[in-house]
Amino acid sequence: MTGYQLAEQSALLLQDRLLLNALQNEQTEDEYAQKIFRALRDALSEVSRDFPVLQSADVTAKNRTIPYSDICSNGTVCVKRVVKCGRDVPFTTDSNGIYVRDDGNYTVVYSADCFFADLPGELPVSREVSVPMLAHLTARNYCIMCGRPDEAVVYDSRYDEYAQSLRIKRRAHVPARKFV
Repeated sequence: MTGYQLAEQSALLLQDRLLLNALQNEQTEDEYAQKIFRALRDALSEVSRDFPVLQSADVTAKNRTIPYSDICSNGTVCVKRVVKCGRDVPFTTDSNGIYVRDDGNYTVVYSADCFFADLPGELPVSREVSVPMLAHLTARNYCIMCGRPDEAVVYDSRYDEYAQSLRIKRRAHVPARKFV
């Protein structure tokens, strides 16, 4: 699904004729369209943190450092694993990049924040995230931006229902500590 289609779904949820007309006539400079696209970017950013899409990049470490620019050109990156020759290797991160023990070729498994997604193109979200879920989250953000907090609460509760149905329930039980 593209960003424009998702924005239209949110406009239908909101029952906002001015917004829907602006989107259908592709008036991207319209005030309402700008707000819904800003709300959509915020929604994508939130969903990418709650339900990350894991990606991988083959990179080369020089001076035992892998710069973030080699992994993702824009947005925030959350590194999950660093692999060399099929085995996970220890790594550390800071604002400059990923630090490993040796130079060489690595595969970095990461999730990226979708804030900088190209809205006309396909949206980079996890397969488990549904269109209604994203539409409700976008509608919530739009209501907050337009000063309609009562409606925002409704859309937020609907988003939470979708999100709770996707989250894994805790299966393990940790017994309480006993002092001997």
